Amino acid sequence: MTLQDWGLIATAFVAIATALGTLIKTTADRRAGIRGAEHTERRDTVADRDAFIDQIQEQLKDANARAAASEAARSATVELLELERAYTQILRDHIYRRQAPPPPARPSTP
Repeated sequence: MTLQDWGLIATAFVAIATALGTLIKTTADRRAGIRGAEHTERRDTVADRDAFIDQIQEQLKDANARAAASEAARSATVELLELERAYTQILRDHIYRRQAPPPPARPSTP
């Protein structure tokens, strides 16, 4: 036998195995009461679920980006507030010691 003959035998074997697999699957589906239309409905449901998952992932990515931007803005605001508190304390100290005007200069912001 030549290599072509072996290839032909292998191809025939795969075709027969595929046909038997399809027959067994079809028989099992019929026994379980699953119709062809149900397969399509399930496929559509899976596609809808996958689209919904993609949408939720995009929304989560956007929410994370907004949270990071909000955290950066909050951090800058807290830093500015701490500088203002420190300057207020300097002014109170200036008044408490009854020092003459002008008040100390405001520290520069970074």
